[in-house]
Amino acid sequence: MKKLVISLLLSLVLVVSLPVGYSQAESAGPEAKIDSNYICHHKHHIKLEEKAKEMGITVDELKAKMKAEHQAKLEEKAKQLGITVDQLKAERQAERQAKLEKKAKELGITVDQLKAQWQAERQAKIEKKAQELGITVDELKSRMETQQ
Repeated sequence: MKKLVISLLLSLVLVVSLPVGYSQAESAGPEAKIDSNYICHHKHHIKLEEKAKEMGITVDELKAKMKAEHQAKLEEKAKQLGITVDQLKAERQAERQAKLEKKAKELGITVDQLKAQWQAERQAKIEKKAQELGITVDELKSRMETQQ
């Protein structure tokens, strides 16, 4: 349960940073567009399967390729800035945290309340989707995990 909560919170942080990533992906080219699909496994898994098939590799191989490309981009950016990859990741995490704090302040709530609100909204969406599919929430979550 703790692992699920942590993964959901991390998903929320990714959602907050998604508009920036999407605009970068749109300007970067087709490889970056694959990365934007990678963020939302449960919605875009079919696109990953299609892309992998098109490339003649498995989805797992495609994900590994994308992860390696992402790491290479991080290393290149860190090198340009004259810092380590860990420092770059820490800076990006601090930027995401600042965005969360700004959004929470705008809403007049704490960051924890904002995260809880997002988690509740996500849970409601999951419950609605499970109901539409005629399955339990646990079955839907299980399917989502196996697609990752």
